[in-house]
Amino acid sequence: LTEVLLLLIGLTSLLGQWQRLATPIGLISLHEILLLALVVFSLYRHRSAWLDMLKHPAVWLVIAWVGWLLLITIINSQITDNFQLLQVGLAYWLRLVLYALGWFALAAYLKINPERRRIVLNGLMAWLAVQLLFGLGQYLLLPDTRQLVYLGWDDHLSRAMGTLLDPGFFGLLMVFGAVLSFDRYLESAKLQKLIFNWWPILFAGFVLGLALSFSRASYLAYIAAFLIYAF
Repeated sequence: LTEVLLLLIGLTSLLGQWQRLATPIGLISLHEILLLALVVFSLYRHRSAWLDMLKHPAVWLVIAWVGWLLLITIINSQITDNFQLLQVGLAYWLRLVLYALGWFALAAYLKINPERRRIVLNGLMAWLAVQLLFGLGQYLLLPDTRQLVYLGWDDHLSRAMGTLLDPGFFGLLMVFGAVLSFDRYLESAKLQKLIFNWWPILFAGFVLGLALSFSRASYLAYIAAFLIYAF
């Protein structure tokens, strides 16, 4: 079931903002519903792995940080007497918690099934590659997205953003893809197992997608990521 949920999460999330549903508690994406199902199933099926992860101090630092975010949101809303700040802040906080729990669910799955790490990594690379294709396709076919302002989005012009409708988010995914593809290139070059090494081509594609996002935050993330990688 975990593999099926991961596959469905990957497929639905490729639709980006076009798979969001209006609910009484706000907009929710299909992949977030599936992610919640993955977390619940993982807590039931992989309890031992979750308990092992709780033994690491870094996990408790993450829990403390998330708790601090909740506390500071409540305090700020009380100080400013702004209920909307609390409402919007809690919505973002709940989404953050869901994605964090989803990461832990994946970590628990790989802890129990270490032989499937390569499969998951290849699936992630394929997902990022499709995001890259969507971004480049949107940039070539629909570079002017200013009309989206009428739907509540920013009026971007000649910026790659794919189905996410957010150049900054798209750029960060391209950074992630660039680092992973570069790492895979070094690994494959060291092992010399490939007759034709296509990782440099994929790396160049991610860098191109990053450049076309024109996201300064993503540019800084790219520099920081490779400095950390080099270190």
